[in-house]
Amino acid sequence: MFFWLNFLLTAQYLLTAVQYIIFFFTSAERSSTVARWALFSGIGLHVALLIWEGVRVHRMPLTTVFEAMSVLSFALALGYLIIEFRIHKKALGSFVFPIVFIFQLISSIGYRMNVLDSSIIRMPVFGIHTISSVSGYAFFIYSMILGILYLHLFSELKRKKFDIAFDRLPPLEVLDRLNSICVLIGFVLLSIGIAGGTYMAIVIWRTFPLFDPKIFLSVVLWIIFLASIILRYVVKWSGRKMSYISLVGFFLIVLIFLVEILTQFSVHRF
Repeated sequence: MFFWLNFLLTAQYLLTAVQYIIFFFTSAERSSTVARWALFSGIGLHVALLIWEGVRVHRMPLTTVFEAMSVLSFALALGYLIIEFRIHKKALGSFVFPIVFIFQLISSIGYRMNVLDSSIIRMPVFGIHTISSVSGYAFFIYSMILGILYLHLFSELKRKKFDIAFDRLPPLEVLDRLNSICVLIGFVLLSIGIAGGTYMAIVIWRTFPLFDPKIFLSVVLWIIFLASIILRYVVKWSGRKMSYISLVGFFLIVLIFLVEILTQFSVHRF
């Protein structure tokens, strides 16, 4: 039953994505209403599934890469509600929910109801490490989305040729400000996640396995965004340059997940 509920959740996010895309191109209020109800019901079902899994196996559902993808989808969906409430631009959903759907689809395909018995997941800091890391990824993904939209609108203004996105999306200043906020919050969360992971590694393995593929890529991601924050506030980098950095960060996040899926050399499973 859990398997089918997982795919029902995936279908909910697909419906949400389709309806927001329709709204983006047509401004049809019916599509907006359907998207909103699909989103609320999807988030509700997602919460229920996460609680069900946690109660069933007596742990947080964050010990495999597929579980992490599901939690990431949830964080993105919840984050969208907050952003829409703040800026009142529903068109942003047409860019967010295709990504939410893809992550949840991969999670549903690869999901396994296995109990992982490990001393790591019983450590109190494990929850801080995993939730902070995945939440940080979510903010960086939002940074990527906002960065792409910024670059598109910037190009339109430069060419003085405007398409439908110009009327549907927030102005450049808002996109730039939101991008900076997402980068800062994502960096803080990833820093907490790396600090928690470092503590666990030293306690359990007596060393920090820097060259574990995921750990190495996470540290590279952390360094890139640290540099971007310094360049933003010290050198006064423009929103356009920050947008390119956000794209690099997104590709690194995708690479982190691919490494976890395609290799067996990582010291952890999420």
